[in-house]
Amino acid sequence: MSASMDPFSATSSLTLPDNSAYKLRRVRVNRDLPTMSDLTSFQQLMSAEEDMQSPSPHRDSILLPSIASATELQDYNLVSYLLPKLSAKDTPEELVRLAIGAGVDMYKIYYSNSPTIIDYQWQGLGDVVCLCLARGNIDLLRYVLSIGADPGRSLDSIRWAYIFLPVEFASYGSCSEPPSALQLLIENGALVKGTYALQLAARFGKLEAIRVLLEAGANVDGLPETAFRTFHSRDGTKRDVGVDFHRVEGTALHLGVTGGSLEVVKLLIGHGADLEALDTNGHTAIMRAREAGHLKIVEFLEEQKNK
Repeated sequence: MSASMDPFSATSSLTLPDNSAYKLRRVRVNRDLPTMSDLTSFQQLMSAEEDMQSPSPHRDSILLPSIASATELQDYNLVSYLLPKLSAKDTPEELVRLAIGAGVDMYKIYYSNSPTIIDYQWQGLGDVVCLCLARGNIDLLRYVLSIGADPGRSLDSIRWAYIFLPVEFASYGSCSEPPSALQLLIENGALVKGTYALQLAARFGKLEAIRVLLEAGANVDGLPETAFRTFHSRDGTKRDVGVDFHRVEGTALHLGVTGGSLEVVKLLIGHGADLEALDTNGHTAIMRAREAGHLKIVEFLEEQKNK
């Protein structure tokens, strides 16, 4: 087979590395790489390739950046046509990240083409649930939970930045107000007890998140449990990550007084928070409030103590 017979050879200016090591983001910034955005042109190329005895070796070098561009531009028709034409067995992770950023309709196209993307995880970023939370994309979060994504059912679930379970991230991050994401996670079976969610909500003054967590059964005086998990990357490497909050933290009330919100403190006391509970340094909430200089909180807690 000569190069002149290959319909893709005229549009390809480079040969990409093996797909297992292929980094899409690196290629996408190369403005010399030709991309195509015309569905008719691709259909003509594919029709011409059918006359060849084997797939073109140049095909993916054109399709990958073109799919990336079409994904970002939310060209659903072009993405729907091109994704199944890739010769790569697995959809590249960077393409899936672009699909997550493009929204629920684009992700549905990718999922329909390759259902295994629901299990993808990105080193340091977590899985699709974590990325939905980071982007504040509630519609996509609702969809991926409906098709079986893990909302964080156990302490071994995938974590954002190796540290925060989805319910913890949703309790304090930009997606915590209103607490729609947190409610979705809990409705789909996210673990609440034994997590650090209530402490985080208290520390950052997230009143609605605190109410949602308490209604879901969070222990107002509970300490988070230690969780060890192994990160399995798609290149085969493994990394053990341990998270032990017992060494440095306390109850939600301790974190609430540190955050300085009197409203949070009142809410926790109203739900029976223990004034005499000790943090991991042996301090009560009143001691921490006094150290932080939150005098109104100190006054309130002293009044509660003397009742």
